[in-house]
Amino acid sequence: MSTDLEIVMSAERTWAIPKDVLTITTHITNNLDVPLEDFRYKDTLTNAKFVKGTFQIGTTMYQEFDPTQGITMPVTLGALGSDMTVKYQIEVDQNMVDYEVSDICTITAD
Repeated sequence: MSTDLEIVMSAERTWAIPKDVLTITTHITNNLDVPLEDFRYKDTLTNAKFVKGTFQIGTTMYQEFDPTQGITMPVTLGALGSDMTVKYQIEVDQNMVDYEVSDICTITAD
């Protein structure tokens, strides 16, 4: 397992019912010796939808961003242990399939 880039996702709680709104937090740590610039952040949701206007990097809101569409991050993530926190909200689908919500984060860089 590589720890060059650590991604830890969490939800405010581990259970939900249909129509619940949950805050998702992603903590990203760059352990490389070079900063990450112009990297893309994308989430794939199952049985939930992104709540528009809730995307936040650190303390700055980016109301126009939608992580399910993919975002070129407007910040540079420094090197050697620098980190950032991304937060946003999801709403659990009314008609869940398999009674499980998942959120998979993908980060890519050139």
